Amino acid sequence: MTDEIGALLGQRSPFVFVDEIVARTPGTSAEALWTSPPSPWPTVLLLEAIAQTAGLALGGTGLLATITHATVDPNPPTNAQITLRARILRSRNAFVEIEGTAHREHHELASARLTLKRQG
Repeated sequence: MTDEIGALLGQRSPFVFVDEIVARTPGTSAEALWTSPPSPWPTVLLLEAIAQTAGLALGGTGLLATITHATVDPNPPTNAQITLRARILRSRNAFVEIEGTAHREHHELASARLTLKRQG
């Protein structure tokens, strides 16, 4: 994790699930990479990684308000590089609806629609 990621997310290790920002257009979208743990791990971490990527797309710190339409692969890979993508769908007042995915190569590991509440 870089200092930039920590500053943007407001999260600290070991609860940061973004290793590198690949692309980021604040207010529109973000793409990031995360290397999954080397031993079996809870699949809910994929949703947290997507939520953190959504925060990068938001362009600032946001609080996770809802997760809907979530699908998660029950057998996620260990020690694998995972590509995370988030795209803003719409914004209403302080709330932002975001669509996010997690992939390993061409296999979708998770997808969800999230609502974040802007902070500040």
